[in-house]
Amino acid sequence: MEEFLNRLKKHTEHIQKVGVHCETEETTKQVLMGTPIAPKGGHP
Repeated sequence: MEEFLNRLKKHTEHIQKVGVHCETEETTKQVLMGTPIAPKGGHP
């Protein structure tokens, strides 16, 4: 669970950092899909 929370935190930081560059639905999707956050053994 600790690993999942760390990955979720990292994903959140990534979104905050690159979110300002999202101007269209397509770029938003690319950012959100760029960092999978599924728990280990799960599906991203």
